[in-house]
Amino acid sequence: MNEIMPLQPPQKVAPKISGPSVALLVVLEGGALQEAAKLTWMLSHLVEDWDRWLKAMSAPQRANPNSRLAVRDTPDPPSHDSILRGHIVSGEATLANSQFQNLCDKVTPFVATATRAQIKYEILKLLAAFPTRDDLTAYTAILVEESVTEEPSWLELAMACREVRRNCRFRLSIAEVLEALNEVHGKAVSTARMIRLPKYVTALKQCLADLTTYLAEVERLRPTPLEQALVDCGCFVCGDRGRHYVVDGAKCFAGPFTTETEAWSWLEGHAEAICKGLL
Repeated sequence: MNEIMPLQPPQKVAPKISGPSVALLVVLEGGALQEAAKLTWMLSHLVEDWDRWLKAMSAPQRANPNSRLAVRDTPDPPSHDSILRGHIVSGEATLANSQFQNLCDKVTPFVATATRAQIKYEILKLLAAFPTRDDLTAYTAILVEESVTEEPSWLELAMACREVRRNCRFRLSIAEVLEALNEVHGKAVSTARMIRLPKYVTALKQCLADLTTYLAEVERLRPTPLEQALVDCGCFVCGDRGRHYVVDGAKCFAGPFTTETEAWSWLEGHAEAICKGLL
């Protein structure tokens, strides 16, 4: 009669750690994504410029939303709509490139700040390239601690360790390893930025929509010839402690008015007389 063997609890299997492959690092270092990196860098800065412009634009509009002269206090848009459309087309073409998408999919898991386990994994790979009988326990522990304080991404650390393995014949000091890490920082950041290209393209599409709205508002609020003449001769409405006056910088024509709207109404009614010097 066969004996019934008791069931054994399943043994826990340590999670497998696998960092950026050498093949992936070779492709990234070979400049395959150089043009995409330049485009992403350009779009990221363009989005920042538009964000600043939108904040500047909203201030005079909030203060005087119905004034025909409100847009005069708004800085010019950072670029023309045709330039925006061109960048959007370039970004969409890059996103449609299968090679770019494939590389982004491979890079994405490694752009976040590396965990202690991931840092230790890369450092052990690095030390394996310099065989020795020396006890490296203390060296390894200190190097891991120092690397953790640098907060590198896994990609950045893998790129630095590969540079050391390929170009150094002897094991480096901790300071030299950290220096190698700093040297690849810019390239790693540029590579990581590329995975945000869809975000930048979407943001630029919103910028284009905002610009279209702004241009329509400019047309709606465009000063009449008479109002423009008032502006040219230096006549304007100013406020002081809740009161509003019509002035030209040297003379107060009227006021105080309770609201800015009342002041502008008076100015529009007396604009012709002011332009002719009758007031």
